[in-house]
Amino acid sequence: MRSSVYILSFALGLTGCVYKTGALRNQISHYKGDGTITDASIGAPPFFWGPGFRLVFPGFDPSKSYEHSYQLNGVPKTKYGASTIYVRFPGDWSIDLDKEKTNITAVLSFTVLDENDTVLKSQEVKFSTADWSWAGGAGVGVFGLWVYDRPNNRTENIFNFAPAKSYRLKIVYTPGPVPPQTTNMYISIENGGRI
Repeated sequence: MRSSVYILSFALGLTGCVYKTGALRNQISHYKGDGTITDASIGAPPFFWGPGFRLVFPGFDPSKSYEHSYQLNGVPKTKYGASTIYVRFPGDWSIDLDKEKTNITAVLSFTVLDENDTVLKSQEVKFSTADWSWAGGAGVGVFGLWVYDRPNNRTENIFNFAPAKSYRLKIVYTPGPVPPQTTNMYISIENGGRI
């Protein structure tokens, strides 16, 4: 019985290693552009696995206005399709968060443009009305802001990147008089896997 468990564990571990060096790993290695890309896949095929990647761009001071464009070429594609474009920053979760965030005046907008500067996607993220997800343990974690269209039951801050195409991601951030209480903010493009 024990040997069967060891064999199964070894097989699952081996298939996970094969996957992590497979198709997605190859796509990640071919990414050319700004930011730092990592493999965020979890599990082991064929049972419990989820391919994924994270593309994280340099942080900026959330108390000051910020405008920047990032070049993206070869953003990977996974079985999940569209990638989520998050506004992320460290912070403490509070039971009063929904009430506290209504006072925040910060707004960030992002625009995805193709190589001819044609606008493919534009999204405004108002901190006071956006959905705030939180990941972390005891103490400080990381918030991820996303825009959800409740009447139509869909996430708005997503885009389906094609690996063979080049894009420009333009960010414009305005803190207003009440920015979020954090020292660093950054943009990430995430698809599957884990944070």
